[in-house]
Amino acid sequence: MTTSSIPPASERLLFLDGWRGLAILAVLVGHFFPVQGMDIGSFGVELFFVLSGRLMAEILFVRKLDAVEFIRRRFSRIYPALLVFVACVSIPAMLSVELMDTRTPLAQVHDIIAALTFTMNYVELFFAQGLVFGHTWSLAVEEHSYLVLLVLAWFTRRNARIAMYCMVGAAILCVANGVISSLYFGQREEMAYWRTDVRIASILISASIYLVIREFDLQRFMHPAVTLLALPIALILFTDDAPGFVKFGVVTLLLSWCVNALDVAPQRFRDALSFRPLVSVGLISYSLYLWQQPFYAAAGPFREKGVIYVVVLVIAAFCCAIGSYLLIEGPARRFINGIDFRRRFRHPSAGTVEWFGPEPARH
Repeated sequence: MTTSSIPPASERLLFLDGWRGLAILAVLVGHFFPVQGMDIGSFGVELFFVLSGRLMAEILFVRKLDAVEFIRRRFSRIYPALLVFVACVSIPAMLSVELMDTRTPLAQVHDIIAALTFTMNYVELFFAQGLVFGHTWSLAVEEHSYLVLLVLAWFTRRNARIAMYCMVGAAILCVANGVISSLYFGQREEMAYWRTDVRIASILISASIYLVIREFDLQRFMHPAVTLLALPIALILFTDDAPGFVKFGVVTLLLSWCVNALDVAPQRFRDALSFRPLVSVGLISYSLYLWQQPFYAAAGPFREKGVIYVVVLVIAAFCCAIGSYLLIEGPARRFINGIDFRRRFRHPSAGTVEWFGPEPARH
């Protein structure tokens, strides 16, 4: 095997979408078809986090996307689909005791507020958590990381190496924070590693590796075998009994290296991630991540009836996700990203022409 050259942008998008597809499939397996002793659902979330770190590092520290444009793109990507999901699920979830004979409501008012304000990972520390919106903790970590990286990009906009050092230092502090919280203060691992001040390490580690590779031109030293072995080794280490610093430290390093080495990975590996069905699942991965949760919450009683009932729930989740992607997520992104903030408008009283944003160049 020889090291491949960096592929064009179109191919890169395909295999990164394939990585997303792999991540959401891992979440589905962990939720609907759990493997004893393996935490495959959390492994899927970690796949999402390390990909996010790579992409945010490229967007903010290499392309240096404008802050307003960055926020607009993130908002259009995340919030419309989330808002519709919460609106559709809230009432049935709050009435689940009467409607579905659950022991406790699948959601309460504080869950709805936490989901819409990206605070679920901290609200859960103080209130009982309804299962149907519990997965929004990872969205909270993502959104908080966007703000942290945006501020860091602004303060270090003149020196990429300082940004890299700051990111590496912050990642080490967050990993240490998780170890101290879980091992020395006895906080339950699922609570300690939901907090942004701990779990953002996953995104920072991946972003750091991306910048280190660019800053020191390490691509020529990245052997393809490392990329091929990193993913299965990470999965083997990600067991229920593994301590948090292994799952969210050692495994995160392996996955971060893997996702940042995809550009020089063997062509067959990239082709496998670019497999069209996997890419298609990756395209709807965000909507699918949102909509699988209520079906996962309802899956408990159906497991006793047989696997076919669980498969029906998974199919229903896919149907909802496809509808969300086609009717909400895609159109909202196109509409919001298509708004021209520099368009002219005529002031109704003065009759003068003003501009939103900087005046465009005159030709």
